[in-house]
Amino acid sequence: MQKVKEKSNWKGETIVEIEIERLKAFRNHSFQVRDDDDLEKLKESIKMYGILTPLLVRPIKDGTYEIISGHRRKRAAALLGYRKIPVLIQPMSYEDAVVKMVDTNLHREHISFSEKAFAYRMKNEAMKQKVGTEKGTKWTNKKKGKKTIELIGEEFGDSPKQVQRYIAVRPLGMDTYEMISGHRRMHAAKLTGLEKIPTIIRELTDDEAVICMVDANVQREELLPSEKAFALQIKLLGIK
Repeated sequence: MQKVKEKSNWKGETIVEIEIERLKAFRNHSFQVRDDDDLEKLKESIKMYGILTPLLVRPIKDGTYEIISGHRRKRAAALLGYRKIPVLIQPMSYEDAVVKMVDTNLHREHISFSEKAFAYRMKNEAMKQKVGTEKGTKWTNKKKGKKTIELIGEEFGDSPKQVQRYIAVRPLGMDTYEMISGHRRMHAAKLTGLEKIPTIIRELTDDEAVICMVDANVQREELLPSEKAFALQIKLLGIK
């Protein structure tokens, strides 16, 4: 059995060096790792000083570990040719890992709207699951009577309504959304050369999205009778 190199940090926690290929990205990780200027700066820092802060990971299966914090450090180290990197191993539940992953990443300077939306939703769901399955958690003990969106808002400086707006995203994937109303406005904006346009983002089921799409478009004056008939037909299918 291969001997694992160990050392301790100032908290007395044991840090070990693990092969990069044994470190897996967090399931449904909401923060993208981009090969941008910030990553280049991180590479230069690691090249000069090494990895000063070990990655936080949890054991999963077959001798592999899930990264909770440190995806960018792993990427930078891999680009520099590192075979092993220092990690702090902490066994924890998926819900606890989600909360820790979100908390350690949301303080980054450059976070997109969709990344924050994904993160808020993941943390909100994990907190609800945790409170529902374990009485006496830190949330129920310290914040009795408060909703999870209120707790998240207090922690990150957003109002409960703002948190709810972030959670109410209807994404198809990272930075990708399905348009319900505004196809003509988007086309006109493209023709004028606009790179970004204002939107309202909501989380809807497929049926709810169909109903909203029809309601937003069926009032148009230039609508053909055949278009109106087809729209009302698919709305009925969405209602059923």
